[in-house]
Amino acid sequence: MRKKEKGFLFDFGGVLAEFDVDEFYIDNGVLFGATRYEVRDFFESEYALGDKPPMKFWHSIEENEEWTPKKIYTVLSRHFGKSPHFDDFIIAFNKTLRERPLHTALFLSLSRRISEDGYIQGLLSNANCIHAEHMRSRFGHLFKYFHSDIVLFSCEWKGRKSENPAFFNVVLGHIWKECGISREHIMFVDNLSKNTEGFRIAGGNAIEFQIGGGLTHLEKQFEEHGFPVTCG
Repeated sequence: MRKKEKGFLFDFGGVLAEFDVDEFYIDNGVLFGATRYEVRDFFESEYALGDKPPMKFWHSIEENEEWTPKKIYTVLSRHFGKSPHFDDFIIAFNKTLRERPLHTALFLSLSRRISEDGYIQGLLSNANCIHAEHMRSRFGHLFKYFHSDIVLFSCEWKGRKSENPAFFNVVLGHIWKECGISREHIMFVDNLSKNTEGFRIAGGNAIEFQIGGGLTHLEKQFEEHGFPVTCG
């Protein structure tokens, strides 16, 4: 295997596995005695953590390392006036993260070939502390060929993927430090156009991909962008 001075970053939800946000709102609504719309409205509303500027609750728990599972649970319990069993809360919070078995098998085959070709691989995901732990414990096999220092969750890096390149600049600096790969040689795969655009503004390459979109087509796009992968 010859080491290439290039690498891939993959998003998690929508790329490696599914995350059904509507089902998430329903499940947590049942748990906290609220409608899915009430849960959605709270997660989308602005929340001020300490002396930090207000931001959407979703964004706050994904961006600030001060959040713990217990703190998220406490805030939701107080807001909705109901305190379900903590273990039930964790189950409801995580259950809409799930694999597609065929997609998993095909992705692991692709990831193995990428690794054998000498590319570095890693993960970059907007995730709160609950989802980050669940991804590591339940879906760690998806990261089998990833560089151990490039499995990155936003809650641990004080930022979020977005159209703003600032967070990507931090991530790309980390990859340069750990692997010596410059930003123009990194390919990022994400399911949201605003994130791929932000990555490009930061100087990297990016492809928008949605689970179910066909990994064969994704490989063709890799080749078109100068990141060819040996056929299986």
